[in-house]
Amino acid sequence: MWPFSSQPKAFAIDFSDSTLRVLEVRNSSRPLKVNSFLKIGIPEGTIEDGIINNQQVVADILAEKLATAKPRPPRTHRVAAELPESQIFLHHFQLPKELTGEDLETALVEQVNQTMPIELENMAWDFQLLRSSDEGHNILFAAAPAEIVESYEHTLALAGLELVSLEPESLALMRAVIDQKTAAPDELVLLIDIGGRSTSLVFVLNGEIHLSVSCAAGGNLLTERIATGLKIKAEEAEELKISEGLKEKKLLPIVTEVFQPVVDEVAKASAYLQGLIGKKPAMVLLAGGTSQLVGLDQQLQAALGLPVKLAQPPLEMNERTGQLELCTVSGLAMRAVTLHRGINFVEAE
Repeated sequence: MWPFSSQPKAFAIDFSDSTLRVLEVRNSSRPLKVNSFLKIGIPEGTIEDGIINNQQVVADILAEKLATAKPRPPRTHRVAAELPESQIFLHHFQLPKELTGEDLETALVEQVNQTMPIELENMAWDFQLLRSSDEGHNILFAAAPAEIVESYEHTLALAGLELVSLEPESLALMRAVIDQKTAAPDELVLLIDIGGRSTSLVFVLNGEIHLSVSCAAGGNLLTERIATGLKIKAEEAEELKISEGLKEKKLLPIVTEVFQPVVDEVAKASAYLQGLIGKKPAMVLLAGGTSQLVGLDQQLQAALGLPVKLAQPPLEMNERTGQLELCTVSGLAMRAVTLHRGINFVEAE
């Protein structure tokens, strides 16, 4: 038994369209020692692009399955979770250094209203002061639709759980795959998180997200295009994708077509950042379940003209397969241990 003082303040749940990933860890330093882990499949359509369509179904699944987590169930009812980038508005602001407290927040709200296409009264929002200098305060602002945030709170409440942390997926991913102690200073890193429905591009410099973009290309679309292109059933296409990947030469033109919008978006975003901060990406880290496609890393490296590496979650686990899909939940679990301050769309004690 742990002493009470070492018990995590929360455990993590990564909500994706087809799977719930549950993780509780004992520590926030690397490597993470796992206390509870569980992967739960959910019915198709229950969650779509971060929107919970059937809250009761998700709640019932969680209430039933949490007790089966290995090697033991989570020891708290408090949960840390995330929203996908497609549901997030993220922006950097720089405000005068003389502003503090309420004056700083008031000025930030004014800037948001002037520059972002959102109505704050309909959003859950938060901000984080990243750093201050003679040039001013550098602030990361994030917002998400309030009704989506409330749906997560209600779903977890139905399962007897309490949502105490809800953050952008990009922050959890960055926390897991970039170790600030060993990261190269002043190097712009591109995180590409390829999921079933979409791909997120997250540009990180010195532990700060400078740009986050979501593209409608992912593993589901790839399976559909393989099935159509090769005139086979979706089940066969999925199996071929998983087992052979780009070793099957017939898949190369299909993979190239599906991910060309991602390559184009990387070029567009990189050019924007080159003009804004004078830097372009030095390397790419791949994460997400679809990034496990055999040969995709080499294909993207050739297309992007950048070194591409497979990200690894900082987990101490015997099971090594499928760990690329555990990056986000690992980042959530790192925060859940202590619930340190950061962007949070829910108000928690």
